[in-house]
Amino acid sequence: MIELFISETDPIQLAIKDRMDNMGLACKITIDNARTQAKIKEKGQSFESKDDILRYMDELEEFYRQWYACRCED
Repeated sequence: MIELFISETDPIQLAIKDRMDNMGLACKITIDNARTQAKIKEKGQSFESKDDILRYMDELEEFYRQWYACRCED
């Protein structure tokens, strides 16, 4: 399962949460208002820099689109 750690006081971190919500994937969200940047954990991997998180999310969205396209063709 994807785990997202964010602060509710940072608009950038909230935007990451919104993007994850829009994908409709199961995600455990932990709120920690002391966090200075978001963090994503999945399958033993961890992403903490903004660039790494955005790259991860881009790849996840692409995988999701391809999977959905394949499922719709059947």
